[in-house]
Amino acid sequence: MPPRGSKVATLSRKVLERNRRMFTKDLLSKLASLINPTPQAPKWKSLDVLDQATAHVKQLEQRVEMLEKRKQQLEGSTDETAGMRGSMSTVFTVTELDSAIEAVCSRIGIDSSRVHERLKRLTAGP
Repeated sequence: MPPRGSKVATLSRKVLERNRRMFTKDLLSKLASLINPTPQAPKWKSLDVLDQATAHVKQLEQRVEMLEKRKQQLEGSTDETAGMRGSMSTVFTVTELDSAIEAVCSRIGIDSSRVHERLKRLTAGP
């Protein structure tokens, strides 16, 4: 290792610092493009980019919270109405075509092919 204070040590520190600044600038540029992806985006200062990124992350966190609450409300409303006959919504639409019956399921997660098979058995009789 070169002696402290020598020209070689000073040059290597300068090169390291220049590389660090270039790396930081590249990262800030990538961050700015994520926040404002338009090519005509104004050139922001580093602090502005960090402020915008912070605000954007806070908005995303609020949106996640809102969506989670909405999901819980929707899950709760289906659990509450599952046991009540009068307030149940239509789950199946059954249409009779010439010699076939078509069943359309409006709920996600129910295998419509199984429903179709059951309806076939029910309509075929004993």
